[in-house]
This record gives sequence, structure tokens and C-alpha cells, in this order.
Amino acid sequence: MNYPVKHYYYFIASLPDLRWDGEVPFPIITFLEENETALLPLSDNVNDIILLNDLKNMHGYIKVQCANFITGTKRSRGAMDAEFYEPSLFDKETMRELLVKPDELPEFIVSFLAENKEYAERYENFDSLYAAYYDYLGEKDSDFFKEYSLFESSLRKVIAAFRARSRGLDMEISVPGSDEITETILANRTASDFGLKNIFPFINEMVEVFKEDTLNREKKLDRIRFSFLENFTGEDPFKEDCVYAYIFQLLLLERWQMLDREKGKQIVSNIVTGEISR
Repeated sequence: MNYPVKHYYYFIASLPDLRWDGEVPFPIITFLEENETALLPLSDNVNDIILLNDLKNMHGYIKVQCANFITGTKRSRGAMDAEFYEPSLFDKETMRELLVKPDELPEFIVSFLAENKEYAERYENFDSLYAAYYDYLGEKDSDFFKEYSLFESSLRKVIAAFRARSRGLDMEISVPGSDEITETILANRTASDFGLKNIFPFINEMVEVFKEDTLNREKKLDRIRFSFLENFTGEDPFKEDCVYAYIFQLLLLERWQMLDREKGKQIVSNIVTGEISR
């Protein structure tokens, strides 16, 4: 890949460090706009990272559309607007249109919408779309995306296992698959750490996370994600992996800057309604 080398190296060298307990140095929209030239060779992958916000926005809109099914109370369009994540590839109106005619969306989203035609079905099964998104990232020709996809898949299976056990749900249904993480969980379903001590490095933190209330739990799960991403920002800060990890970290920090405001608890209560978030 041919970078504008001097510009790119200056861009990387000028990036402030990100800390979980620190301030967000700039809005991510500003980051993307001011570094458009340096990021241009990476734009396809950057757009696929931003696509996660579009999935969150789609999820929010579907919740509004099937509000009577979920809560029996009609939610206003303003409720969705308050939860609209930016940056996004599609604005509000375009996203609503694409739910009807999803021609411009990636194939994994088109397939999900075709298989789940009713809003209630889409809401109930939306977690499978988040899973498909990470599978989609894992198919990219990038070690970073392959590793992050595998991490997210494992994390989500562990979250599903803790939730299934706390609610007395069928573990085989809640944690599908035949990979090592799944088989270990099913074989050790009564163990406090599901037998994952030597397989999943964040399992001790996860045990503690699920002793927390909903708001703190959600935040600590994102803290685990942030910690994993730190693995890519240390060895060689000029690698593309560093840029992708930095953008994901910036999205996490900006999300919690928003959620820590007055409307934070309400938005989180909408996000965490039993499904695995994101």
C-alpha cells in the first residue's frame, strides 16, 4: 500500500495517547476529518469500523418500530435521534430507507434483513447481526481484524454463558458453536470461570464484571475491549493495526463520554435488555 509517507508518519507521531480513565482528546468526527489525507489509503477498513455505529443506529430504529412489542409503550422518533451514534456511514433518513431496500448494505446485513422480515423478529435476533459483523471483519486480509474478530467472538460467548447461567437458560442454545471456547464452557458450565482460566485471559475480570449492576457491567465490558486493543498500539505504532485499534478505542471512549452525561443511564438501559450488546 502506497502511503503519503511523510504525512502518514507525522499523523501517527502526533496522536495523543488514549487512556481509559482519561479525557477524550478530540471528537472522532474531528479526528477523521482532520486526518482524511493520511487515512485515505485505509479508508475501506476505517469505514468497516464505522459501520458498527450504523448497526447500533439500525438497532435503535428497530426498537422504536417494535416498541409496542417490547414495552407496550410507543417511543417517539426523538428517542431514536437521542441515541444516534456518529460518525456513521448513513444518515438517519438513508438508514431508514435501507431497512426497506437494503441494496447498498453489505451482504451480511442484507441476508439478516431478508431472513428476519418483521421488526419484532429483527429485534429478537439482532445479536446475530452483531456476531455476523465481527465474522465479516474476520474475513478481511488483516491480522488485526482477524484477531479482533476472534476476541469479540470469544468475549460474546463468555457474556452469553454468564447470562444464560444467571437466568437458568439452556447453555447449548445460548452458547452455540464447536470451537474451543464453546466446548470448554459447556464442559465446565458449573465452574465459576467456566474452565477458561488458561484459554481466555480476561476471564477473572469477567467473573467480577458479572457481580456488578447493569451500568457498571456494561462499562467494564468496554474496559476489557479497550485493554485488548492496547495490545496493538505498543510494539510498532506506525503499523496500520495501530490506527485501527486507535479508532476502535476512540469510539469506546467517546461512547462513554456520551453515556456518562445525564441521559447515559437511560440509554444503557435501552442497550442492555438481555441481548449481548454490540
